[in-house]
Amino acid sequence: GQSGATFVPTGSGGLAGPLDLIFGPDGNLYVANGTPMSGFTNTNYGVLEFNGTTGNFITTFVGSGANGVTDPRGLAFDQDGRLYVADLDTDAIHRFNSQGQHLDDPVTSSASSLVSPVGLVFDAQGGLLVSSRDGNAVYRYDRGVTVTLSAASATPVSANYATADGTATAGKDYTAQAGTVSFAPGQTSRLVLLVTHFDGTVDGNETFSVQLSNPTGATIGTGTATVTIVDPSFP
Repeated sequence: GQSGATFVPTGSGGLAGPLDLIFGPDGNLYVANGTPMSGFTNTNYGVLEFNGTTGNFITTFVGSGANGVTDPRGLAFDQDGRLYVADLDTDAIHRFNSQGQHLDDPVTSSASSLVSPVGLVFDAQGGLLVSSRDGNAVYRYDRGVTVTLSAASATPVSANYATADGTATAGKDYTAQAGTVSFAPGQTSRLVLLVTHFDGTVDGNETFSVQLSNPTGATIGTGTATVTIVDPSFP
């Protein structure tokens, strides 16, 4: 309740244009350092990491210009600790792993009507909600696999998941992914967001799978889902 206390001072780690902030799964504070107010200069566009208790600078988690990040705004962590970053300039959403390494772009300007993304949040099912400043709208992205329970549970339920190649190849046709899908008491549906790639080659529809294992609080009924990547150029 103290008014005016500075938790992270100006310039710490290059802080000049703090536009969004979020605590990560590790308890540290992550700040989107974007376009500053007039009269200030930012030399470190990206995502800065600070100690969540002291406010001391730790590292530049996502550096200036890393994989296209030029003006970061909204931040959101998914259930597996991956960081999603909204980029105002490129009209894209970038995704990074827990070490700050770029994984992929779940939303790109070339494949979406998203304009000037600002805010990010995940809904209860795991869909990604993105607010668009210039589009005056909120978009929901839910491309992936839905995992369901046959009935609601009074206690938490979880299972591990992992993708596996079929005719599609990880790294070329889609992003390999593994993690844990978790259901809070009462939840019966969760979404695992997946990212496919378009390489411009006419090679027909291709498939990969998502497989469940090691359930806690439930048993696995259908443990494998097949995902089809549709080639728009293939007759």
